[in-house]
Amino acid sequence: MRIIKISAAKGDSLSAAPFNSEVCRSNAKVLQAEWDKVQGRLVARLEQLGSVGNAKLDADFDVNPDYKIRHGDLFSRFIEVCVVSKRGALLDFLRAVHSVLKKSRRKYRICVRPEVVGWEVFFYVFLEATQAQIWCNDKTYFKWLEERLRAVGK
Repeated sequence: MRIIKISAAKGDSLSAAPFNSEVCRSNAKVLQAEWDKVQGRLVARLEQLGSVGNAKLDADFDVNPDYKIRHGDLFSRFIEVCVVSKRGALLDFLRAVHSVLKKSRRKYRICVRPEVVGWEVFFYVFLEATQAQIWCNDKTYFKWLEERLRAVGK
């Protein structure tokens, strides 16, 4: 796996950029089903590590809510995973997320970022099947993330 160190500004731009996109036309229901299937696999895989869902007080992760696919809108194969607990931040979530990407027939980009209250570590990991782009404000945690990504790539 190719690992690319990026800046925070690059992470912000990747969050806003569509990935592997197409315009919804008569295929809107197909795209919605595709999205739901990948999102469901992602949630199921993360649930093997910890609790998933922002409605749960003890949650470790959250996967952003359904993207509403509307006729004529741009559909982006981009999903966001939030790490919402410090416990979750220390689990092997990158391997879990990557395992879903490897099995997906279509290319997706998954952004993993923290929303841990009171934790001063911030990061972006933009994960695809063959590469990861990573930014982190904490050197120790950056090395931890990088080691996990190298292990995933083997």
